[in-house]
Amino acid sequence: MALPKRLRRIASRLFAAAAALPMLVSIADAQRPVDRDAPTQTMIVNRANWALAARFSPENMRNLTGSVAVAPRWVGETDSMFYN
Repeated sequence: MALPKRLRRIASRLFAAAAALPMLVSIADAQRPVDRDAPTQTMIVNRANWALAARFSPENMRNLTGSVAVAPRWVGETDSMFYN
């Protein structure tokens, strides 16, 4: 069942408005003045964590990762092999 032309036009405008609403809210929020004296605002400072970065250096990771080399081994005196 097809919708009447007027109802389709109204529905398309409603969908367009609903899609634009988050963008309009973010623009309005960005233009709001910031109260720099407000006690509830905190400044987050990101600092480098060199001790944690050193734990993941290539030299330290070699002890944890091992090797990616594989070597075929025969299973006893059979025709089967496994990779070690």
